[in-house]
Amino acid sequence: MTDVLLEMLRKSIGIIGYRNHSKKLLQILNKDSQIKKILVYCYKDEIFLKLKKKNQTNKKILYTNKLSDLKNLCHSIIISSPSDTHFYYLKYFVKFYQYIFCEKPGCINKTQVKFISKLPKKIRSKIYFNYNLLHSNFYQFIKKMKNSNQDIINMSYHSSTGIAFLKKFKNNWRFTSKEILQRITGNWGVHSTNLAINIFGKLGKSLISEANISSRGKIDTCSITLKFNNNKTANIFLSYAAPMSDEMTFFFKNKILKYKEGNVTEYSPRNFFDRKGLFKTPPKKNLNKLRGDMSNNSLEKSVKYFVGIALKNGIFPVYLFDNAMETVKVFLNFDSQIK
Repeated sequence: MTDVLLEMLRKSIGIIGYRNHSKKLLQILNKDSQIKKILVYCYKDEIFLKLKKKNQTNKKILYTNKLSDLKNLCHSIIISSPSDTHFYYLKYFVKFYQYIFCEKPGCINKTQVKFISKLPKKIRSKIYFNYNLLHSNFYQFIKKMKNSNQDIINMSYHSSTGIAFLKKFKNNWRFTSKEILQRITGNWGVHSTNLAINIFGKLGKSLISEANISSRGKIDTCSITLKFNNNKTANIFLSYAAPMSDEMTFFFKNKILKYKEGNVTEYSPRNFFDRKGLFKTPPKKNLNKLRGDMSNNSLEKSVKYFVGIALKNGIFPVYLFDNAMETVKVFLNFDSQIK
């Protein structure tokens, strides 16, 4: 193979998946001038033919119904198919030592976790699980504060929406799946759980509670409590049966940082009193430099992070891989207790 072809191969990425989230990833990659070719795999022939016909003008994006094309023509692979197929594609592509960007969770049972965790380090260091909140402005700010020895005591995350009451979601997989990593608890909860593990380190105990608030389908609400070996804690509440909300709060010894709907507010100092000497809520200060959407903004940064390392033939920190596996285990351990 000539140097020109090798260079073209190095700058080619394959995507497995073509629905909503995959479209977001495709748009991000299409804007990246470093990427020369994007090959989208469609396992259904009718979808392949439809998308191929629709895509007549964009020469950067190609479509295929042969999985082997991604193995032979792409340097890096993005797995963005339904979560119960992630392991199948991971197991297929790790044999060829390609760079792999895999949407969470990567594994949905303990057998899969065991297989992936035992892969050689040289393979694990080329696999990147997309926990994109780690690339949000807010997380990076929290990480800097932690690194400057500002002691974080607790992380609290509340996120909800009312889709459980919408007719079009009545038989949606979010409410009908028996697998914990495919319903709200694991499918949504892995992001904030992974964030907490990356901040606080080794997890000690976890407690998960699930409920059906809407009386439709099955589980639509959950709470997750995490206690770490350093005595730090995290509390997570998620619901498809409550008003729209998205807020994350970090409690430090001397301040509070709150993210809510794109805005970050600091409350400090801890010792703030009224005229009678009683504690008052500390004064707040808006940190405008951290404004932005926590998920979409961080998704683009996460993709760029993967592309940057893959194009340089670099390696991903193994702790990111290990933390991804620890995240999945939190939910699988709970699932095995209730079966």
